Amino acid sequence: MNILTDTSSKFAEKYLALQRNKNIAEKLSQVDAMRSFIINLSKNRIKHFYPALDQKDVDLIFIKYNFGEKIAEAVRNYVRVLDEKKRNNLST
Repeated sequence: MNILTDTSSKFAEKYLALQRNKNIAEKLSQVDAMRSFIINLSKNRIKHFYPALDQKDVDLIFIKYNFGEKIAEAVRNYVRVLDEKKRNNLST
C-alpha cells in the first residue's frame, strides 16, 4: 500500500519504534495531552466566533457541539442549580 506523505520512511520507522517502546503511562500521557490540545483548539474557535461569551457559555457551546443539545441543556440546568446554591450559601 502506497501512502502519500512528506515524512521520510527512515524517520517514520524511527518514530514508530520510539512510540512502540513507550510504557503505558507515557502513551496515556501523550493521548491526554493531545485530547487537551484539541479541546482547547475547539474552545478557542468558539471564542473567535462568539467573543462576547464568558467561559461558562463557551463551555456549554462546546458541550452542545460535541455531545448534543440534550446533554448541553442538562449541564446548563445543573450549572444553574449549582449557581443558585452558591448564591444562597453566600447570602446566609
